[in-house]
Amino acid sequence: MWEYTARAVTACTVLTLSHQDLEQVAERTESLREHLRRLRSLPRQRTNNPPVP
Repeated sequence: MWEYTARAVTACTVLTLSHQDLEQVAERTESLREHLRRLRSLPRQRTNNPPVP
């Protein structure tokens, strides 16, 4: 069972990083660090979660 599901509109390659690895990369890349900071400052979006049995 996957924790998340995503569907691409066009063909693509998806790479994954652990949270820790992403933070390590962001420490070395100012533009990524700033992008993640902006994303984290946005209000959480509502999702259409299935009901829990």
